[in-house]
Amino acid sequence: RWREIVLNASNLWKPICRRLGLGTDKPVKSWRRLYVLHQKRIQILNECCVVDKKFLVGHTKRITVIKCYGRRIVTSSVDRTVRIWNADSSECVVVIGPLNSYAADLELDEALVVAGLHDCTALCWSIEDGERIQMYRGHVQSVLCVDLMKSRNLVATCSLNTIKLWKLFVG
Repeated sequence: RWREIVLNASNLWKPICRRLGLGTDKPVKSWRRLYVLHQKRIQILNECCVVDKKFLVGHTKRITVIKCYGRRIVTSSVDRTVRIWNADSSECVVVIGPLNSYAADLELDEALVVAGLHDCTALCWSIEDGERIQMYRGHVQSVLCVDLMKSRNLVATCSLNTIKLWKLFVG
């Protein structure tokens, strides 16, 4: 009898679900069922989907962008740095910055990292040593998106309503 009362007590399950961020987007018929489904999803993720848990420690403020390419991970943070990580060892191999502002977007390939910054510029660096290759100036708003078109030696950048194409090594 008590087991049945506890299992069906929505005033018990609802606060637990709310603390987990569940049931905020639509009406819930069974809070316990929602909790059980959530726990099953978490169990599945822990058992089969997460290959390896690694912690990349170095940024001092909120991370804004993460991009991966091959064995490299590149991150940007409100601390105004861009960091290049070795994905195998979780070691930060290059720190770029402090920059004038933080990045809104990153793009990378085997040799280059390009960042669109909130100071209305985009920058390009060597992925190996973080040496700056080029700065792209000309936007009047934050550069929100960047992309590399290496086959044509171009960098594409955009702000809210402007798209610019730049020669990769000229700017």
